[in-house]
Amino acid sequence: MRYKINDFSYDTSNGLVIRGEGEIRLTKIQKKLFDYFIEHPKTIISKQTLMDEVWGRTVTENSIEKTLSKLRNVVEKDAVNPEVLVTHFGHGISFEGNVELIREKQEASLSEQTTSASKNKWWLYAIIFGILLLIAGFYYFKLEPVLGNEKTIQIQKLDENQHLLLLPLIIKNGDKVENEVNELIKTTIENSNNKKQVLFVDKGLDNKQAFEKYWQIDKDLVMLQTNVSKNGNIYDAVIALSKGSKPFKQIQISAGSLEEVVKAQIDFISNYHKGFSLKQLDANTVDVSTPAYLEAIKALENKDFEQATRLLKEYLSTHDSNHVARFLYAKALHFNTECELSLAQINALKSTPFYSDNSAIIEYFVATNLACLNKKQEAINDIREYFRDNTQVKAFNKGRLKILLADYLLQLGNSKEALKYYKQAIVNVDDKINPKIYAVSYYGQAQIAGNSSNDDAVYELYEKSLAYAKAAQDIGIEITVLQAMSNVLMFNNKWQEGIALKKESIALMELSNSPTDTLQIAGDLGQLVAFLHERGLFSEAADVLNRINKMVKETDNDYVKMIYNHYNISQEMNFFKYDYCQKEIDKQINFTREKKNYSMLLNAIFLQMELLLAREDVENFKPIWDKYNKLFQNPGLQRYQIYMNLYLARHYQASKENTKAIALIAQVSEESLASHDYKFYTQAQDVLARVYLEQNPQKALDILENIEQYNPNPNPHLELKARALKLLGRKVEALAVMINAKEAYNEAWKAENQALLDELQQSI
Repeated sequence: MRYKINDFSYDTSNGLVIRGEGEIRLTKIQKKLFDYFIEHPKTIISKQTLMDEVWGRTVTENSIEKTLSKLRNVVEKDAVNPEVLVTHFGHGISFEGNVELIREKQEASLSEQTTSASKNKWWLYAIIFGILLLIAGFYYFKLEPVLGNEKTIQIQKLDENQHLLLLPLIIKNGDKVENEVNELIKTTIENSNNKKQVLFVDKGLDNKQAFEKYWQIDKDLVMLQTNVSKNGNIYDAVIALSKGSKPFKQIQISAGSLEEVVKAQIDFISNYHKGFSLKQLDANTVDVSTPAYLEAIKALENKDFEQATRLLKEYLSTHDSNHVARFLYAKALHFNTECELSLAQINALKSTPFYSDNSAIIEYFVATNLACLNKKQEAINDIREYFRDNTQVKAFNKGRLKILLADYLLQLGNSKEALKYYKQAIVNVDDKINPKIYAVSYYGQAQIAGNSSNDDAVYELYEKSLAYAKAAQDIGIEITVLQAMSNVLMFNNKWQEGIALKKESIALMELSNSPTDTLQIAGDLGQLVAFLHERGLFSEAADVLNRINKMVKETDNDYVKMIYNHYNISQEMNFFKYDYCQKEIDKQINFTREKKNYSMLLNAIFLQMELLLAREDVENFKPIWDKYNKLFQNPGLQRYQIYMNLYLARHYQASKENTKAIALIAQVSEESLASHDYKFYTQAQDVLARVYLEQNPQKALDILENIEQYNPNPNPHLELKARALKLLGRKVEALAVMINAKEAYNEAWKAENQALLDELQQSI
């Protein structure tokens, strides 16, 4: 088709631009770019869209700018003040030309102009054509021996969405650096926009097992393997593509260094796979000959972020232009919780060509660093701005960023928006290739749904998350989901299943055997003790406490000591060892203050309140409560005031100061319902039922039956419910409740409970 655009004509069939008596033929990429603009008139198009739709691969922003500049020199009367291709700063470029389709009569007139202009140049075209033939002939004969079996290739280039399984590079008779080199290749590709197309072998699988696993995902799967032999200082490598057991393409190279082998391997993928591009890779970005770089890669793989940070800093002092290394340095800093330094390194990459090829992963770490610096709203704004400026982000990268958006919105209390982004995160993402995104998405959806319910639908969301976490082989997510599922089961009075899942999550943590997991394991064992205490399983809780005490002796870690002390005091309180508990609480308060562990200090204060109530020490409770309550007026601790108010309400109830108790319970109940903290709500309502038990047993019973929808845990409400029923003269029902209570309370069954049961049995 031929168009008249402003003051020139343009032929879409050959890219010829004619203005007056002059004509210019657009290059292939200029034509493709200009055709795209013509097809989308009056539309602001981002550079990311142009990259995806016109280039079809990752290119630098500078490349796009250069092509646009050259195109403007052809189609604009004044390239400095464009009227056809207009830039909208910060948003993109739009085609604003006046377009008319040239009909046959117009074409005849223009054809004469074109023929006249072309006659004088036929000899020039003939010379150029002859030169091109000579060059083609020269390269054909020169390269034929190197290409070898290229002529026999039957399979065309891999499709954009076809998956390539990258088998580990193997080096024979030489350097023992296979793991580091393979990790470098993996890191380089994963930090690009190509992760969807290239798969990596899971640890522990041999090549045959890897192929069998991933072949189930994609029957068109292609494998790439590189075998390297070192002969003196020369590396001879064979890089081969195969489908099943049949190789269909391979090249042989000889290289003077491993970095050349790595570069050749990635270039081989890039040249053969339509959807894969890593053009920023050069001798600077692949430097496997530098020991510090290889050691840093290995340290990152082993999660030794302090070591990785030190090595990469050392490496960058002499290799400042290695953008991949700078990104890895920023990554190591982030995971080493040096978020401000990490953010500075990440922002420095935004002005480099590396950004255009890796914008999504860079923005991901910008956001996580901002969140690390308690700037979650700024992180949310940054991601949203990125989406506005980049409308063609690939589904996987878009999903990861939307998961971050959802996480931060949820943490800021915006559940409605968070839920929307959790659901959007998995749109168009392949769940078999990227199950981790699905695991996190369903976990987030379950968390939000759990704020208003703990029914089967919530549990099903967690089950989906767990299935995807297992498919992703992500133990961290699996542990988190198991713990959440455990809490749901405990809430729904399925305590045996809940405790079993809690134990399973702890066993997984112990399997990972990472030093950083020790504190987490100790904390989770402590939570398990709390679960067992709630069910009156004190003997089993004692066994778990012995495990924590063993960890204390093995690690000599202050936090593990605090965990043990806290739950040991709680255990002994159930056996009425009040003097011992008071002595240990005093020690714990002093120890936590000395170590400046304020969360454990608060827990010790709560134990002190529990002990005063257990001892029915009405005289000393309020002065001690006043003393410690001052701590909760400090910035950041006010949100824990609800804990102290609930203890005070219990004190007022025990002291028969019912008016004060009722007022404070109303406040605690309102706050706990607003924050969906049903545990505190049910505890507050339990105290309220005790207030009304004697004077209005029906109201007490109504309160107890109401809180069953929030927490059906029978311990300790059944005994109270039985007493209310007895006072109402409903002794048969009261007896049935107490029989159930005896089974549910386990070792928490007290003498006064048995006395009530005996009384009811005798009176019926």
